[in-house]
Amino acid sequence: MGDNFYKYNDYELLYYANQNNEEAIELILWKYSFLVKSRLKSLKVPYHLWDDYLQEANIVIYKAIKSYDSNSKLSFTNYVDMVVKSRIITLLRKDLKQINVDIDYLDTLQEEEKSDLAFSLNDDEYNFSEREKLIFNLCFIEGKKVKEVSIITGIDCKKISDTKQRILKKMKKALND
Repeated sequence: MGDNFYKYNDYELLYYANQNNEEAIELILWKYSFLVKSRLKSLKVPYHLWDDYLQEANIVIYKAIKSYDSNSKLSFTNYVDMVVKSRIITLLRKDLKQINVDIDYLDTLQEEEKSDLAFSLNDDEYNFSEREKLIFNLCFIEGKKVKEVSIITGIDCKKISDTKQRILKKMKKALND
């Protein structure tokens, strides 16, 4: 394929990918990463989970490359969208169930909905301390890793991890009340 692999359409790339051409596989994964990110946003996946979900989506897309039937009435793009969306919803149900967030919205989710799962820190129902608000914003809203937050704030990694656990407990308690 060489340097001209961008000129191939999805079906040609699928052919090469099924011949175990790494360039074709990488290009398909790259092309569909934009669809995956769009899905993550439309399904309201919290930003701090995006890295894990992107990896899961790549695995699903790789399997889709191998399992797609070119005689199907479904285009490859629609097939990928369907399997990726299904996997993201499955993961999201599992992750949100751990903190007892209401997940019924996933059954009737519309792409046009603009609100996300960010919890309001303005009301006092969670009773967050200033440190907890800071850690919440950096870890859960901005998706930064504990080590990054430690560098930014100067707070020890262990204290950040403990604070994250306290945040989750407070959120769970507030949601159960």
